[in-house]
Amino acid sequence: MKKRRALRSSRAKKLGLAPGSVVYIGLKGDRDLKIDLIRYNADQVEELKFNSPNPGLKKIETGSVNWLIFNGLKNVKEVETVGKHFGMSNLDVEDLVNTAQRPALNTNEAYLVLIMKMLSYDKDFVLSSEHVSFVLFKDSLITFHESDREEFQSIKDRIQMNTGRVRSKGSDYLMYALMDSIVDHYFQLMESLTDKTEALEDKIFDNKGRENVTDDIQALKKELLRIRRAVNPLNEITTRLKTLESDLLTDKTQEYMKDLHDHVGQVIELIEMNREMIWGLMDMHMTLLSNKMNEVMKMLTIISTIFIPLSFVAGIYGMNFEHMPELEFKYAYFILLGVMGLLIIVMLFYFRRKKWL
Repeated sequence: MKKRRALRSSRAKKLGLAPGSVVYIGLKGDRDLKIDLIRYNADQVEELKFNSPNPGLKKIETGSVNWLIFNGLKNVKEVETVGKHFGMSNLDVEDLVNTAQRPALNTNEAYLVLIMKMLSYDKDFVLSSEHVSFVLFKDSLITFHESDREEFQSIKDRIQMNTGRVRSKGSDYLMYALMDSIVDHYFQLMESLTDKTEALEDKIFDNKGRENVTDDIQALKKELLRIRRAVNPLNEITTRLKTLESDLLTDKTQEYMKDLHDHVGQVIELIEMNREMIWGLMDMHMTLLSNKMNEVMKMLTIISTIFIPLSFVAGIYGMNFEHMPELEFKYAYFILLGVMGLLIIVMLFYFRRKKWL
């Protein structure tokens, strides 16, 4: 709840501002800016580190693939500097730091802007989201991250060790490889979500752990909604990328985009499957609660039914009429108690035979 309030407060910074105003509205404003430049071709690779964009921009060379990595988005002036250097529009630069922006694809003749969300569970199994942006040029790819987490370390290792196709391909293939890495993370995320769903299912059937099940189901539904918001737009994005007529994407890379589109479809299927499971958990939980209540009501009804004839007998002999011969009989009280006990036994036997007990 505190995190949601902080996010609403941060997003309020954009209220009333003109379109194209570059304002970071995320919650990771404590991250300092770190810039890496990985420059490579089929024969060599070089990695450089900077604390400001200008030195890194001067190191970009033609004839090589230039991967410029920005970690930290709070320094919007530096982001604007990069945008001006490459001739980007203010609206596109705004999306790079607007963490509320849904995944999207913006294209023009000179560059391509792609917005995605990196989702993962932390060590406490809390879902976290990071805003990731790609800006693709003919020989360069710029990625913007909220923090310096190493989600793309495997891609960096492939470049350094010259394994796979990355070193022999262009910047468009690099963008595809990074997108594919994010989608692979989605598969791991869905496995973790499925584990949480199955654990919650076990909790529902465990009589000792039903107290907070409704809250757990609601939290799981909210997590799934966040995942759907991050993944579902990728279906449209990858559909566009695999058919986009642009000099920035080669035909071979677009074939890889078709494969990525299939992977996104699989993730969406897993999301829908988990959605049905979670809704099923709510129905199952409510059914079990209803059954438990029915058991309680059945027991109370049986007890009430047993006492109806006893109350009837007691009511008759509590009327105190003068001429009631049983009142003068020495053992009438004990006989009446015996009749009442016999009634209880007969009724319990009848209920048992009807399988009501």
